[in-house]
Amino acid sequence: MTLRISGQKASQSRPRFRPEASNISPNDPAPLKGLNFSIKHLKFLILAAAFILFAVCGEWHSYAADGRSIKTKTPVPDAGSIERLEYEIIKGLGKSNRKMDRITHFQVDGQDVVVHFTINDNLTVNMTKGGAKNSAESILKAVQNSGYDYSTITMLGTYPLQDKLGNSTETGVLQATYSRGIVSRINWQGFLYDNVYEIADEVWLHPAFK
Repeated sequence: MTLRISGQKASQSRPRFRPEASNISPNDPAPLKGLNFSIKHLKFLILAAAFILFAVCGEWHSYAADGRSIKTKTPVPDAGSIERLEYEIIKGLGKSNRKMDRITHFQVDGQDVVVHFTINDNLTVNMTKGGAKNSAESILKAVQNSGYDYSTITMLGTYPLQDKLGNSTETGVLQATYSRGIVSRINWQGFLYDNVYEIADEVWLHPAFK
């Protein structure tokens, strides 16, 4: 969905065993029955063992810039590190549904964290705006959960806006800055993401996203 702004630029069955086609008497016990029974149980035991091994060992996951989950053997970065900070933000935002990188810019300058991200598309304009707020909340949570010693969080969200001529351009539609003092006071269990702009130290919204 693009916001329009005015004034702006079957598998086959196993063949049955036929005693008459072999040297085995029809009255003799069928030796293949026991063999088939054992093979089935062996397969079951192998699958069960693999499941238990996976449940015990598990797999580590990292995330690409567009939020796609990538299986790796690399453990989660240490808490408090820049790598853990980036990991949490990528995981928190998830992947883009617009065939774009979800995170377009990530920078840490001392204790100042800067994140540029693309806002996901949605069914309606209001749902898209709500999604932007939810993404802003996810970034704040991610930075806090990373354990990184930050001072401020600045985020910039972009979305395609269409001019009168029908041309769409990826445009910055929200920018907000949050101090650690504000974020540390948030009670996430009771916080409503609809208030995420209200608590910002500084916030700017494009008219299309107000």
